Amino acid sequence: MGAHRLISFGANSIDEYYFADHVPLAGEKAILTPSHREIGGMIGNATSVYASLGGEASMIDFLPPTEDTQEIIASLAQFGVDSSLLTIDKTHHLSRCLILLHKGERIVYVISPTVEHKSLQAPQLDMLKDGSTFYSNVTDFHRLTNQDAVIASGATIAFDVEETSIRPLDDPFHLLDQANILFINEQADRYLSKQKSNYKELLQASIIVITKGDQGSEIITADQHIQIPVCPTTLVDTTGAGDTYNAAFLYQYHQQQSLTYCGHFASAAAARAISMMGPRSGCGTVSDILTYAIQVNYSI
Repeated sequence: MGAHRLISFGANSIDEYYFADHVPLAGEKAILTPSHREIGGMIGNATSVYASLGGEASMIDFLPPTEDTQEIIASLAQFGVDSSLLTIDKTHHLSRCLILLHKGERIVYVISPTVEHKSLQAPQLDMLKDGSTFYSNVTDFHRLTNQDAVIASGATIAFDVEETSIRPLDDPFHLLDQANILFINEQADRYLSKQKSNYKELLQASIIVITKGDQGSEIITADQHIQIPVCPTTLVDTTGAGDTYNAAFLYQYHQQQSLTYCGHFASAAAARAISMMGPRSGCGTVSDILTYAIQVNYSI
């Protein structure tokens, strides 16, 4: 396959961390202790992990000309992500996330700017060619005005699928069918299964990966159904774990490893990320992931 570039489209964000004394129910109060802020965002996290593993990666995002944006660019550069495809203009807005931590798990509140429909420009589309993978989430792809150009580019299309991104859609299956590879988390899997119990059999994607938290993951193709056991970890912060899994899987897939190897490597990468604080704690070298797997006696 040779050099394979990941072209990611989605939001980077400012993540503000707070420790919660408990997880409140509706109508209750919780005491929050401010912790710190970091650069995050699902697609930016995954792209940073992919690049840190040694892959070639470029980031497409639309950002305002602010100091926060400069921090985002510096974070991407730290992990080796090409930021030349970023569009910086005062008409764009920055996403923010409030992350409440309680006993290692988190609740994420996404403060999303006004819905902006975006169009990829010629330099961005030119990077989407055979041999590249276009990685995004359903929300951002849905807001693209020139989806057809992406589909026609010949790039492999991979989506990160969460329930919050598909719930507002009248027909999520039509959009999901534009992808070659789908990473579906357990909440989205439950939601889609309620819509169509056999939805996995109906989707056009050649690879479907279902991530199931502490129950591991499963990889589904036309002729394989692979169960991947969860990798042991110490729960510190689950933010970015799914992003890490997706990026690590794609990296090894682009190295032409077997799907079983991709799944085990991705599971170890996510477990390592969970054992540390921060949305981009999954960034590291291949050696870092393999060493972690040995330390926790997890077979890749």
